[in-house]
Amino acid sequence: LGTWAPNETLKPKIDFMLHEFSGSRRAVRDLLLENPRLFDFSLHSRLIPRMRMLGELGLPLDLISSFVMLTENEIQQRHNLKSYLNLTDVELDMIVPPVLWSEQRNLRQNIQSAINFLSSKTNNDTLLLKQILLNEPSLLTLSFTTKIRPVVNLLLESGCAANEIPLVVNVTHKEIEVMKMKAYIYRSLQIDPKEGNSFLGDVLSKASPQAIIRRFNFLLSHVFTHSVEELKLSLIEQPFLLEVPIGKLRERLDVLNFLKSLGLEPSPIDIANIMVQSKTELIEELIPGMRHWYSRRRELQAKGGKDISISSEAGTRDDDAILTILDGFRPGIVVASFDDFERENAEVVHWKQA
Repeated sequence: LGTWAPNETLKPKIDFMLHEFSGSRRAVRDLLLENPRLFDFSLHSRLIPRMRMLGELGLPLDLISSFVMLTENEIQQRHNLKSYLNLTDVELDMIVPPVLWSEQRNLRQNIQSAINFLSSKTNNDTLLLKQILLNEPSLLTLSFTTKIRPVVNLLLESGCAANEIPLVVNVTHKEIEVMKMKAYIYRSLQIDPKEGNSFLGDVLSKASPQAIIRRFNFLLSHVFTHSVEELKLSLIEQPFLLEVPIGKLRERLDVLNFLKSLGLEPSPIDIANIMVQSKTELIEELIPGMRHWYSRRRELQAKGGKDISISSEAGTRDDDAILTILDGFRPGIVVASFDDFERENAEVVHWKQA
């Protein structure tokens, strides 16, 4: 406090403060109790300028205890923000409340990093950034390292647009988990988040994130054998593929592997349909085809294996290879209709209901 020369260092500060507070010794005493360092600062470079600043902002003079801590760089930073976004004084006070700004050192330290980061995420569109901050004035008061940066990244990676950044303020833990899941799936599929949301957005918002990730990983690893492009094609056609329970996916994988053992090569769309179909649909659409495959085996044998076309999906194959594959397909698994002349050779017969 400069007690070595109180008349030269301390008394001018006391006189100034008493003058500002209309001679109230109690008011000055309370300020000193709140901030014992108050009189450590220079009268002319800190106390007087900060008192003037309070007056210009229309704030109570007793905030001097926190405003006196502001450095010139910090004050300039606030002015730079106003200029960068072309803000009015009222808009600046909304985005960076002066009282909160003066009291929270972390806010002052992180505000520039937050602005730089948000600018990059909005492609340096100052009008968009200004609108974002005015729509959610409390955004800059959040922690930059634990909230703004990680959650904004997740938000954008999960398919949200830049103008939805204000959602960060009130985002819940559950919503963050959904965003993490979406970002993971879109990265794995190597697609733009907006494209992903166009055909998967609704599905990914319904089930638990953990369940969807388990199904996605199972499909990618076991069903599509790590073919990202085929999985993407199947999801475009059947986004509800990610709603199929793991147990059903495993059962249908057995069916798929059996079909492949016959030399068939279902397309990604066919695979998706096999996975999502009900048992009734599978019986009505897939198993009758097996009867035709069996008939096809006899036809090929009758022709000596000269016809090498098994189906539009299987494509062209070697004659002997086709016959070998079809020889392994037991006629006994064929499902026949009640009026099929081959029903005696079938294990399952569909009878017409009365």
